[in-house]
Amino acid sequence: MPDLTIEHIRTCKKNLFFETKVQGSKGNVYTVTYCESPGGPYQYGWFCTCPHNTYRRKECKHIKQVKATKCSWNWEAWMGNHAEANPDGTCPECGGETTAIRVAV
Repeated sequence: MPDLTIEHIRTCKKNLFFETKVQGSKGNVYTVTYCESPGGPYQYGWFCTCPHNTYRRKECKHIKQVKATKCSWNWEAWMGNHAEANPDGTCPECGGETTAIRVAV
C-alpha cells in the first residue's frame, strides 16, 4: 500500500463551524449549527435547537432552510481546479475567513 502524502488546503472557516439563528413558524428563535459531531473527530453534522430536531433526530425544516446559505468553499491543492483564496486570505465566495487544513492524498 502506498504511503499517503499530507497536503495543506485552504477552506472557508464555515466548513468547520457555522451558526445562525432562524425564526420558526410560531415566532420561536432556534439556533442552527454546522460543526464537528460529538461522535468523533472529523465527523461534521447539522444541529438545530428546535423540538423536532432534538427529539426526532431528523433533519428539520430549519436546517434545510439554512443549508443553502452556508458557504462550502475549499481549494483542493492537489487538483487545482477551484478558485484560490483572495490575496488577503479571505474566501472568494463569501468573503469570510479561511484557514489551512491538512488532508491525506
